[in-house]
Amino acid sequence: MNKLFYIFFCALLITSCKKDKTPLAETIPAHAPDNFELLTTVPAPYSLGFLRVGPNGQLIWSVDEIWRSSDLGETWYQVNSPGGSWAAAVVSANTFFVGSQNLYRTTDNGVNYTQVLSGSTSGNTYDVEYLGGNTILVSCDRIKKSTDLGATWTDVYNQDLDSATVQEMQFINSNCGYVMTTPDINSLLDVLLLKTVNGGNSWEPSLIVPNSICVDFHFASSNVGYALIVNSNNVITLYKTTNGGQNWITIPFTGIFPGMIHFYNETEGYVATNGNLYLTKDGGYNWEQLAITWDNLVDPLNSIVHYKGKVFLAFYSGKLYRSTL
Repeated sequence: MNKLFYIFFCALLITSCKKDKTPLAETIPAHAPDNFELLTTVPAPYSLGFLRVGPNGQLIWSVDEIWRSSDLGETWYQVNSPGGSWAAAVVSANTFFVGSQNLYRTTDNGVNYTQVLSGSTSGNTYDVEYLGGNTILVSCDRIKKSTDLGATWTDVYNQDLDSATVQEMQFINSNCGYVMTTPDINSLLDVLLLKTVNGGNSWEPSLIVPNSICVDFHFASSNVGYALIVNSNNVITLYKTTNGGQNWITIPFTGIFPGMIHFYNETEGYVATNGNLYLTKDGGYNWEQLAITWDNLVDPLNSIVHYKGKVFLAFYSGKLYRSTL
């Protein structure tokens, strides 16, 4: 009897020890964080701001310089840069893509780069998405796809968009993704979002709003997404879908003119506007202003990303805020 009790006690003790050693990074808050701290570990070089997160949480931060982190921003190290880059996609610890006019690939963590696309023939690189395996998609003056990590490319969307370009992309999984169309100066569009369900091989209109511009968009899941739309009268409206872009409803904004949107889950998310950050907890109907503020003219917010419950706010000057539990 005593021996059985001893074995049971030891098993209980071992289970408790395992539970206590769960890493903090795996404690994912159920709700969108509303507190942020300035990371003092960031070297804060000049002209950073475009932050991207890789499939295993590796961070890459780039414009004039390229910095990487593999521990959610606790420590950073600099790697070589092929030049100015506002688009980036992380494939693995050693392989990533960066680009602006041209697109480059490195397989040795920035020691050497290979140019895989030329801006003179494809246009500026606006965004890069890694879909897993060897598959990469790039938005430029068209959408291009590679299934061999940039060795060869195929145009998968190259239609007339009324003097527009395809820019920001977001993939929910390896098959389903969206891309935002952006007009030239002093022009408006009808087709604002395109959707693919086959890994970018073909694209169809998802959001059509006559004579308007999509300011930003973000999908929280394969079904629920949001888009900030401004019309010819400079009235901004939040569009929301709950069925993967088949139908959209409108949610009016009052007193807020946001420029960036990012959702933590299907109902809780952020909009950034003119130096302030707002949080909604009911799918965009009501917003509360958070404590963090910034000078939008001097130091604009360039990126909002999140990974395993950590939300990052990356600014042009090189300041980086991370959410706290």
